[in-house]
Amino acid sequence: MKTQRLNDVKYLFDHLDEKERETCLRTCRRRDFSKGEILVSQGDSCQALLIVGSGEVARQRYTSGGAFTTLDVCERGCVVGAEILLQEQNHFSYEIEALSSGSLLSLSKESFLTLTEHYPQLQEKLQKVLADYIQQQDTRIELLSQRSIRQKIAFYLISQSDGDPTHYECRMPGSKEVSARYFALPRQSLSRELLTMEKENLISVNARNVTILDYEALVRIVDET
Repeated sequence: MKTQRLNDVKYLFDHLDEKERETCLRTCRRRDFSKGEILVSQGDSCQALLIVGSGEVARQRYTSGGAFTTLDVCERGCVVGAEILLQEQNHFSYEIEALSSGSLLSLSKESFLTLTEHYPQLQEKLQKVLADYIQQQDTRIELLSQRSIRQKIAFYLISQSDGDPTHYECRMPGSKEVSARYFALPRQSLSRELLTMEKENLISVNARNVTILDYEALVRIVDET
């Protein structure tokens, strides 16, 4: 593992000035990873905040039978483990798998607590990270509660546009397999519905990138009873 350089990542510390940020970043360590690598196993103890420095990782939850669901995909800048680190029972309830090559930064619990003594704003930033995480999970629960495949897709795309009909560009959570796991759907069913919606000029799909062509139609789909 290598010490993280200042210019590589700033995310948890972006509210601090340059000198303060540099002090914080010196406490981080970096681990480079390859696609398919398991970075954290379900049940591991959480001893550090993890920050995605580059690449993408997925939080996966496995059942005893070996099936898994993709909880979310974390891209550059995402903080992982904030909801676990300070708990008494601080074990990961999910696995973290690399979806691409990249780097993961770690800030140990001890280092984080020491830094908060000098920079109390870090506690506020962590609270925001936690609030964002809870909101993301609530949104996904609402997505999974949608009755049809089409409604799940429409709801996801609307949520990604932040309710702004002028924000037409969205990205699927990951590859077709990862996206299917995120939507809790068979891969073929998700691909088929995306193709149908594209033929109906509701959306345009280019790999993971989706352009919303008819925002109001997506809203009507979600509102269907």
